[in-house]
Amino acid sequence: MAALTGRAFAETAQEYDDAGMALFRAGLYDKSLQYFSSAVQTDPQDWQGYQDMGDAYMKLDNKPSALQSYQQALQINPNIPGLQTTVNNLNAQVPADSNTDNGDQQPQASTPPPPNNNGYSNQPGSSVVVVQHRPWRRPRVVRTYKFNDNLAPMDHAPFWAKAEFGYNYSAQTDLINSANTTNSENNSGTLFSGFTNANATMSQNGYQTGGELGFLINPYNGIAIGARLIESSDYTLSAFNSAPSTVSGAPNDFENATFSPFVVPITLDYYLFLPDSGGRFFLSAGVGYYAALVHINENYSLSNNQDNPNAFGNPVGDLTSGNIGFQVAIGRDFAINDFFGISVYARGHYAQITNFRGTLSDGNQYALVKFSDNTVDIDNPANIGTNGEQNATIDFTGFDVGLSLNFYSF
Repeated sequence: MAALTGRAFAETAQEYDDAGMALFRAGLYDKSLQYFSSAVQTDPQDWQGYQDMGDAYMKLDNKPSALQSYQQALQINPNIPGLQTTVNNLNAQVPADSNTDNGDQQPQASTPPPPNNNGYSNQPGSSVVVVQHRPWRRPRVVRTYKFNDNLAPMDHAPFWAKAEFGYNYSAQTDLINSANTTNSENNSGTLFSGFTNANATMSQNGYQTGGELGFLINPYNGIAIGARLIESSDYTLSAFNSAPSTVSGAPNDFENATFSPFVVPITLDYYLFLPDSGGRFFLSAGVGYYAALVHINENYSLSNNQDNPNAFGNPVGDLTSGNIGFQVAIGRDFAINDFFGISVYARGHYAQITNFRGTLSDGNQYALVKFSDNTVDIDNPANIGTNGEQNATIDFTGFDVGLSLNFYSF
């Protein structure tokens, strides 16, 4: 191991490789060779150091030495992508007697220069940053990664993590139909339960957030596990009776309700990547369990109910259910650096969930039901199947579009 007087700059082959690559990228090929030579002397099995040394020799138009360095890299790791083809091409260009003994052309290992007082490498143009937190601590070299297949380093990262933010569109057929029916009945004067005025609203717009952890099988294939939150817009209902009690019910009858649908898909997806030098396009498809919840906040008077003419209520709480769903996506990952990127994506999903049940704050069991006129409300589960009542469906079939922040690990 090379030693320095004072603080050590690089103590491992990887650190020598990193420093050499910084000089290589700055066009200082002669000086980068000193670091690559130090790397392979520190670790004789450092095939990356030999490969980088060959690249530097190629830049200096020293093909015999480049060939020898590439051959040494292949002896250690025969599976370096594309390198055997490079060696075959060089063998055809370099005379046989020129690549038998080039030891005198290899640079002698030299001690890399220490960082200056500002905590940066003294080499001009170097992108290797040395972080000097305390004088007695060894400086930390910021690592970069280089591959010889013209793909972004992130396309080789074994693991990735994403944080997503986006817009969601969901069908929500039953709730949309309920709102439309209520408003239509209000206009026609044929409202339910003796009410004389009613208004309901529901939108198919919402938002989606979530995260994903992925594992890269190779630059073209991967598998990911995701967890996301999709919130649709609220379904709201406001109904009241303003007519005299001799007409229908009592003038103070009312019913106000807000239903808030949520779903949390837990997903497993296969990814097909189309990588390039700036990132990768991707297609994905998978299956998930869609755990759904409808938050209920209802406030009503039933003074027009002959069975219980003085009933008032304010049940609040959650009705829950779940079902298997499916999703497909398309998008583009953009590399910012070796460890960070951003994505744009569009994801479609199919998830229809029914059989919502729960105990609300008044202590009673409720179900989310659809009545014979297509309006949706909560009711006793025992009434399902009578008078045209059936389970209502919360339909999260739709799509998301958005952005994600990506983090890559080597």
